[in-house]
Amino acid sequence: MNIALIGTGDMGGALALAFSRNHHVTVTASHPGSESARQVIGASGGRIREASRGEAVARADVVVLAVPWTAVDQALEGGLPDGKILLVVSLPWVGDGEPLAIGTTSSGAEYVATKVPGTRVVQAFNTVASTTVEAPAAHGTPATVIVSGDDKDAREVVAGLARELGFDVVDAGPLASARYTEPMGLLWAALAYDGGYGEDVAFRVLRRG
Repeated sequence: MNIALIGTGDMGGALALAFSRNHHVTVTASHPGSESARQVIGASGGRIREASRGEAVARADVVVLAVPWTAVDQALEGGLPDGKILLVVSLPWVGDGEPLAIGTTSSGAEYVATKVPGTRVVQAFNTVASTTVEAPAAHGTPATVIVSGDDKDAREVVAGLARELGFDVVDAGPLASARYTEPMGLLWAALAYDGGYGEDVAFRVLRRG
């Protein structure tokens, strides 16, 4: 599978490296040849390549949006081809101590969907940290990734990618479920930084039987 990462920060870089173990991964950054892109490519031992946004998106089966919220509109300029799977990791959060920029009756993922009509938008990995992407089972049991999206086939593709990395997966159904998981991202930050749990804290959904 061809996967394009828009954004090479902590989470984008961690996902790029993790996906590159089994897939062809291309990264694209707002500034070609950025330090973060070079670091990710170097850490991959050459498995990851950098390309322009247009080339990376055109070749991709799955496009991953992992940029800060303030960069989302710019990252989506020009749209995406119809039918493309867009995995949204970005949270509508602009800084420490700030509430979500979108919430309660909508979500950041739903906003993204309005910017790229025709694209199959899925949200996942927004409740885990980059350190957990690197080692999903480091807590003694796999952390949970919650997947939501209006297209069932697209959800299954993203769920398969998460399982391949070693995560437990919960299918939360429609994209509107992002209204609940995005606040979980802020809860993670509160526990990690204010609660003293550290960045290795992760959520797990337990099932009976």
